[in-house]
Amino acid sequence: MENPNEKFNAENLKPLLGDMFKISDASGNSGEIKLSKLNEGVVKGIECDSFAALFTGPENQICEQGIYRVAHDAIGSFDLMVSPKSPKECEIIISRLTGDAVKLIEK
Repeated sequence: MENPNEKFNAENLKPLLGDMFKISDASGNSGEIKLSKLNEGVVKGIECDSFAALFTGPENQICEQGIYRVAHDAIGSFDLMVSPKSPKECEIIISRLTGDAVKLIEK
């Protein structure tokens, strides 16, 4: 399995806007969702790389927040926390600390 820190990032996802991604849960249910929007810099106030990836798909395909396998041929396969946003939308929010973690904890 690919390392999400290296492949599942906003820079690699930008050219894939509008593409279909495969998604599956631990029970083996699977389907496809389309990457419809990227929002960068969603976490404020700490030194981090953050983005939200919004996906659209069939109604109620993602009904519960949980860990899903998300895959695309161009970047690989990842187990990520996926949250429903509406009956036809779900999102993945990624935040990776880039600053000094010790200083952040001491605040």
